[in-house]
Amino acid sequence: MVAVAYSRLIDLHDLPDDVRQCLDYWEDLRAGRFAPPWTAFDWSQIPAAIIPHMGVVDVRQDPLDFIYRFWGTAHVRLHNREMTGKSVTAMRPAEEARSVFAQYEEIFHARRPALFENRISAGAHGLPMTELSLRLVFSDDGETVHHLMAISDVRKDFKSLQDAFRP
Repeated sequence: MVAVAYSRLIDLHDLPDDVRQCLDYWEDLRAGRFAPPWTAFDWSQIPAAIIPHMGVVDVRQDPLDFIYRFWGTAHVRLHNREMTGKSVTAMRPAEEARSVFAQYEEIFHARRPALFENRISAGAHGLPMTELSLRLVFSDDGETVHHLMAISDVRKDFKSLQDAFRP
């Protein structure tokens, strides 16, 4: 049994240093626009330790869907599956898929970054675990959200989550 609940956190100041660097880099790329273009993004500007914990989705409209363009290796290890090229809705457990979809949908419509705290209870004993997810928006034309990036910091509870998500 897996239970997932999330809340959006307003304060973007209490971030781990490497996640803060990602937000600061996004802000620099944004340069006053609501979102930077994806083509401006340079992976070499991201701290290497956080890249395995990142995901990037392409936004599909009508019907709205989010397709993974990049699924970091920490996610592969955590979920025991590769999601590149697949919809967020294919993520397992299904409770997490619904939560992640809702978060992406929220920032897609808000057109601005947000920090989410995901509270996950999973495994035989339902131990509570926490994941912080910074979600950022990108626009290819300066008007529409085309891509979303997530930095999901589960480093504190990684092993427990990996055990809980094991099929």
